[in-house]
Amino acid sequence: MNFIKKHKIAIIVFTICLILFVIASITMYKLMFPSNEDINGDRTIGDPGVDSAVIAKILGELKENKIVVDATYNKNVRILKFFIDTKEKTKLDKAKKLTDIIYDNLNEDVRSYYDIEVYLTQENNENYPAIGYCFKGNDYFSWNYNGVGKDE
Repeated sequence: MNFIKKHKIAIIVFTICLILFVIASITMYKLMFPSNEDINGDRTIGDPGVDSAVIAKILGELKENKIVVDATYNKNVRILKFFIDTKEKTKLDKAKKLTDIIYDNLNEDVRSYYDIEVYLTQENNENYPAIGYCFKGNDYFSWNYNGVGKDE
């Protein structure tokens, strides 16, 4: 008992250091070996999900269109992104109507849950690139022209 009374400050400092070491070890373990949970966490629990067959149908219809060179798709948590490269000398108003193919093929649950972005590109045209954005629940696209500069 006399040992504890004589060295109580040293014991307190040692105990605090031991607790901090255990906390640091647990933190390092969590950083080095993350859990196998979904990368999005619980943000996508209960989402309606987008059927890959629907996406394939949309991309197929876009690629079959005579003004489209290529079309790709990417999903980012709650944003559906479509990248459409159009043929040269395609008018922007005509290219913007391609969003009807996307919008009409997605069901109401998907349209009310996800935002939809459409990137229209074309080489050697001053009106491109154009970016269309449909907020979840809306039935129209808002457009931004020349969204990315060539030097960026």
